[in-house]
Amino acid sequence: MGGCLNSTMTLLRRFPAAPALAALLGTLAACAPAPLGGGPLTGLQGQTQTPQVQAPQVQAAFSDGGAVWSDGRQACVARVPQLRPVCPRWPAATGAVAWNEGRAWAALPSLGQVVTVDGAAETLPAGRVVAMSSTRIYREDGSALSYSAAEMPGTLGRPTQVLTGGDGRDYALVAGRLWQVDSGHAGALAEGSGRFLLAVPGGAEVTQVPTLSGRLGRLELRGSQVFRAGDPSAAALPGPAQAFGMIGNETYVLLGGAGQWQLIRLGQ
Repeated sequence: MGGCLNSTMTLLRRFPAAPALAALLGTLAACAPAPLGGGPLTGLQGQTQTPQVQAPQVQAAFSDGGAVWSDGRQACVARVPQLRPVCPRWPAATGAVAWNEGRAWAALPSLGQVVTVDGAAETLPAGRVVAMSSTRIYREDGSALSYSAAEMPGTLGRPTQVLTGGDGRDYALVAGRLWQVDSGHAGALAEGSGRFLLAVPGGAEVTQVPTLSGRLGRLELRGSQVFRAGDPSAAALPGPAQAFGMIGNETYVLLGGAGQWQLIRLGQ
C-alpha cells in the first residue's frame, strides 16, 4: 500500500488539479484490496455484470382444443392431438391471447385489433386491448366487448388479470380489487394477497404466483420452474417453463422461446 501512496503523490506533483484527480481515483481503485480468494463472490455476480434484458412475459391460454400463447413478439397456437406449435408471421407486437368457442385469438394492441391465430382469418377492431378471457375482450380503460364485437360490461380501470371462472362468469384484478365483472361488484383485496387469478368451481381465487389445480394436485409456477404446492422440489423439466395449463384433463407445460417452443405433458 506504501507504493500506491508514493505513486499517488507523484501524480499530484506532475499533473494539474483536474487531471490529477481523475488519475488519483484510478490509482486508488487499482490499489484497493482484492477479495479473499481472488475470485467472484458467489451470489453477488449480478451486481458486477451487465443487467440481462428480460424477455417479454409469456401470456398463455389453455383449453380442450390446445394452447395459445404470446411472448410479445409473436403469438402461436398448438392444437390437439399433435400439439405442434404453429407461429404465423405478425405485422405488429402481440399481446393478450384467449380461446373462444374453439377459436384461438391474439391481440395486436398497437393496431387496435384482435385476430384469429389460425384457421379462418377474422379481425375485430377492438381498440387497445390489455386482457382477454374466454367470453370478452378488455381494453386499457376497462371497457369490454364480446368476440362478435358487441359491447359488454367491463371494469372501472385497467385490468391486470382476467379469466372466466369455474362458474362461467368473468373475474378481473383492477388496482388491488377483485371484480366480479358481470355483477359489477368489486371487493378490496388484503395487501399482499396476490396478483394472479385461478379458476375454481365457485368462481375465481387470487394467488401469489401462477397456480393450477388438476388431477396432479395444486401446482405453482415460480420463476421458470413448476412445483407442487408445499413441496420444495421442482418438477424435472427439459427447459425453462414459460406457462402451464390444462388441455382436457391433462397438465401441460410450455417450454422454450421463439422458434423453440415445446409443450410437454406432466405426469407421463
